[in-house]
Amino acid sequence: MGGHGAWTFAAQQPRFFAAVAVVCGYAQGSEQEEEIARRLARGHSSTAVCVYHSADDSVIPVSAADGMVKALAAAAAQGSEVRYVRYQHAPGPPISEYSALVGHGSYEIAYRDAALYEWLLRHQCDKCGRPLARWHELPPPPFTFG
Repeated sequence: MGGHGAWTFAAQQPRFFAAVAVVCGYAQGSEQEEEIARRLARGHSSTAVCVYHSADDSVIPVSAADGMVKALAAAAAQGSEVRYVRYQHAPGPPISEYSALVGHGSYEIAYRDAALYEWLLRHQCDKCGRPLARWHELPPPPFTFG
């Protein structure tokens, strides 16, 4: 799913989650950043967010995490919680053909950190018992491939 998928799914169905941890994630432009942040920071039912990224990520620039954290802070409702862990260095992925992707293995550090699991377990999902929300598409990216 990756970090982008985590942002997208959490924004599409925020009633599924009390908290979400996103590693090396990105949004497709500032419009999508703002929309994801708005959906996650809704009133008393906001979703707690923990963001992990490495400054030396050679795949997804750390500015993507910086931008999402900034958008979350701007949209924050009273009681919203955003935690940002910004590593100076992370390894490449442990799979040999991807090992040259220096900095993109932040999950290797994040998922070994007991503090992540302690943080996740502190959150309770009071909104999760409600019916699913309709799927609302995020705005399209400001560019096209082709």
